[in-house]
Amino acid sequence: MNDRGQAVGLGFKSWDARDGAHRALLWERGRTRDLGSLGGRGSAATAINERGQIVGTSATRSGKDHAFVWENGRMTDLGTLPGTTSSSAVAINDRGVIVGTSIVGDNTRAVIWTRR
Repeated sequence: MNDRGQAVGLGFKSWDARDGAHRALLWERGRTRDLGSLGGRGSAATAINERGQIVGTSATRSGKDHAFVWENGRMTDLGTLPGTTSSSAVAINDRGVIVGTSIVGDNTRAVIWTRR
């Protein structure tokens, strides 16, 4: 949750959480907004900064999990490190620097995403 009263998380589209249809959500001013996905069935928001930028993890069309940043109504795929299969974003600061992980096999690598 940020100081503007916005909160993020995930919700399920049905009472049966096993169906995998969970979505990243933004809650503000008493309303919930579905942030969508990167083409897959599920997504989850993990953090929001004071600028309203949101990060999390979403399934892609191919079924892989990728880190995302959501801003200005659009979810952007942050990709993975070379040779890795999935990634997740867990935090974002007010300058837009994102931290998370990228996984290959049994190895997890720390990742920092910054604007270029």
